Amino acid sequence: MTAKFYGLFSRKKSNSFEGKGSGRSRSWLATAMTSSLLAWGLSIPAFSVQAQDLPGALPGYFAQEETTENRVTRSESPVQLYAATQAASNEFETTTFTFNDITIFSYFDGTEVSIFDTTGTELSSISLNANEQHTERFAQGIYRIKANQSFTVLVGDAVSSSVQGFFAVDQSGRGTSTLLNTFMVNRYTSQTQFIVFGYQNGTEFSIRNLETGDLLYAGTLQEGQYYSMPNPPNGTFLQVSANKAVSALSYGDQDYYVPASNGTFAGETFYGFSGYIGGWENSITVTAYHDDTQVTITNTDTGEVIDEYELDEGQVNTFGINAPTFWTVKTSRPVTVANIPFSGWTGSYAYMTRAIDQTGTGAGTLFYVPVIGSQVDVASFSDGNKVKITKLGLYTEKPYTLPETVSIPGLTPDADGFVTLNNGDVATFNTESGAQVYKVESTDRVSVLQSNNGFGADFMPLNFALELPDLSVSADGVSFSPANTAVSAGDNIDVTVNVKNIGVEATENIRVNVYEGDPVDGVVPLVATQIIDRIDAGADKDFTFAYSVPKFPEYRKLVILVDPNADIVEANSSNNQAEVPLLENEDLTAPLALYIEAEDGLEIDENGVVSPNPFTVKLNLFNSGLEAINNVTATITLLEGLSLNSSSDTVTITSIPAQSSDSLSWEIAVDSNVSGFNRYEIQVTADNLPITTLAAAKALDKTARRVVNVPDLTAPAKPQNFTAVKGTNDNSVKFSWSANTEFDVAGYIVSRKSGTQYTELVRVSTASEITVEGVTGLPATFSLQAFDSSNNVSGETEIEYGESSDDDSSSGGGGHFGYAMMALLLLSLVGRRKRRSLV
Repeated sequence: MTAKFYGLFSRKKSNSFEGKGSGRSRSWLATAMTSSLLAWGLSIPAFSVQAQDLPGALPGYFAQEETTENRVTRSESPVQLYAATQAASNEFETTTFTFNDITIFSYFDGTEVSIFDTTGTELSSISLNANEQHTERFAQGIYRIKANQSFTVLVGDAVSSSVQGFFAVDQSGRGTSTLLNTFMVNRYTSQTQFIVFGYQNGTEFSIRNLETGDLLYAGTLQEGQYYSMPNPPNGTFLQVSANKAVSALSYGDQDYYVPASNGTFAGETFYGFSGYIGGWENSITVTAYHDDTQVTITNTDTGEVIDEYELDEGQVNTFGINAPTFWTVKTSRPVTVANIPFSGWTGSYAYMTRAIDQTGTGAGTLFYVPVIGSQVDVASFSDGNKVKITKLGLYTEKPYTLPETVSIPGLTPDADGFVTLNNGDVATFNTESGAQVYKVESTDRVSVLQSNNGFGADFMPLNFALELPDLSVSADGVSFSPANTAVSAGDNIDVTVNVKNIGVEATENIRVNVYEGDPVDGVVPLVATQIIDRIDAGADKDFTFAYSVPKFPEYRKLVILVDPNADIVEANSSNNQAEVPLLENEDLTAPLALYIEAEDGLEIDENGVVSPNPFTVKLNLFNSGLEAINNVTATITLLEGLSLNSSSDTVTITSIPAQSSDSLSWEIAVDSNVSGFNRYEIQVTADNLPITTLAAAKALDKTARRVVNVPDLTAPAKPQNFTAVKGTNDNSVKFSWSANTEFDVAGYIVSRKSGTQYTELVRVSTASEITVEGVTGLPATFSLQAFDSSNNVSGETEIEYGESSDDDSSSGGGGHFGYAMMALLLLSLVGRRKRRSLV
């Protein structure tokens, strides 16, 4: 199984983007909407100059009288609201409501998707590769989606219409992630925006056209900062990737909940945006789930306090927004925050959004729902689910004085007002006009959808994410000791990788691999590996390994892959990769950001032919400033066995206008006789912009440094002078040896021999000694092998060691050549899924 994902530091441009959606004209959209409304039996009033356009809808649509009666829709066998388990490793199912579009986003090659109606009839069968999407249009109803790999789903009318807003989610339904595939809403007015929010310092991110693979922007964000595209590509499928979790908002109207900094949609810190599209008042609406919750809202740009107040459980407060505003909400206890039609509205607003429960997933047992006059659908995920719906009252009533239980015809409440819903049942009711608050409580999980007049769009909760683990790693979870600001070539340091399980189930036997470069690109060395025994739901564990800093660390990086062979069934495996430079760089700092697209490693066939040769280095330049940057000169310098295969090493760009970009490329030939990491660097200068500070000069005069690994088929020589002595701790052994002299040696493997089998104990990069803890059962035979940057492995040098044999030295024995080990390593690279995107 393969997922393509474009990395943030140096990334090869993929040619495998074959998105399956297409933009259409406004006239076609209006016709499609009209046809759909008629097909659903909804009347469309004749145009009248006296009629008032419906807020939240396209011009020419008008408010319809709500005629939907409170009712229950019983699930028809065999379709139910499925919550997938790990019992079926190739089944990921969810059930959703829509009134027009169902858009499926794929993250992996070979994703097979089927869509069923409530009778179990298969309506559509779709084959998707990584970073593809497909949109189907259906009549209003409930649909079951089943796939062999995880996916995300956007419903409503995002593709077929306009005037919506939504945050993207990943395959776990989380609103912040390192990889998000989404859609930028169609243009309604010039006030539409596509915004990326950062939650940690040093966040590097990229935005690509999901269908073409074209890089649209790359830059950095600090905690609480945002990037708003100056000319958002309306009606375009997009991908956002980052080295640390970000969120992505497509804004064309107010109908969305805002993700918290913890990744769910309930928390204590939120960064959001409320506009004024259509001249319709937006809001910042906060709902509390605990008593004594302190709320502070500030303007993100100015720091000015917008509002402050205290809420008790179930209480709601809203602040009206009448001009585009970026804002920050911080609270003392977990809340949900939304930009929905609430402040200044009582009803007759076209929108749709999924409500959020106290867990922040959108599928839970307790919802407080701020809502104007609308339709609300409550769907059960299990049989015998006891559900109670209560109208608490207007949000201004604190405390609520006259709560009323909502009755659903056909359902008989028990003495406490609870009715019984089975798996797949949907209870539908209309809310009263006004800014009301409703409470939905249940004994098992339900989802709640609020909508009005058949307009709006949102990403839906993913049922399969409710029962699965979700392993996650990102750049903020990788640390160096000492810090990578102070390391030099030859330093022996410790690298710690923190692996999180942000899912809802524990998982075991988690392999973590560390490479010098991205193995998706080509052949790069595996420098560390370990199996973590178990990570419980909501927990994390560290993997620490010894690392010897290679020569020229300013050119190098580490890439971490969790579960590289896809052995674990999890909700979202596209967040299993992280990459960090060995030394921090300023490639993406404003106002002139540099983003290089190129292979980290090349391929080699059985005849020793390296490809691609030549390979392409593409330099993307982004001017995020407010003034043009002129006379931009880029010069590439090639080292080791690299040579220029294009006309000139220096290229000048006359001007890069403010808030725009440019790019240029070089074709680079490699000498296959110079195997190993070959370096190149690109120096960029701009000489005629008025510069007032040293920092400004540095931001416009920078050098980006990279390597490409040129593989070969020749294994390194056996290491010499292998010795072992007792370590400083009990059950520890210190091994040492003479370092190999080959240019492409990447490290060494210490193994323990049992019979004719070798069990790897530790892998160390380019050092000449290592202490292994927890060695028991002595005396024993140990072996040492060298491996190179192509993962070729030498023969073994063996030693017999017992606790009383501190003076033992290498026997020089063992002629077994490590082809089996090499084959296993290469299979590890080839057999795993390729994942990822833009950092």
